[in-house]
Amino acid sequence: MSNFRIKNAINIGDKVICGVSGVVGIVEKFYYPTSLEEQTMILCPDGRRYHAPTREFYKI
Repeated sequence: MSNFRIKNAINIGDKVICGVSGVVGIVEKFYYPTSLEEQTMILCPDGRRYHAPTREFYKI
């Protein structure tokens, strides 16, 4: 599998913002659900976990 994260240059531990929803958090993991594009899971400051396509996140 190729690594599509090079475009945004985000990695585990980076602080990111979702460009669509504005949710901010720390990257916990990247994963590929069956037949979908790469997803990113972040840990928000209030303890919730948020999932969205990797292409929607930007490093801050």
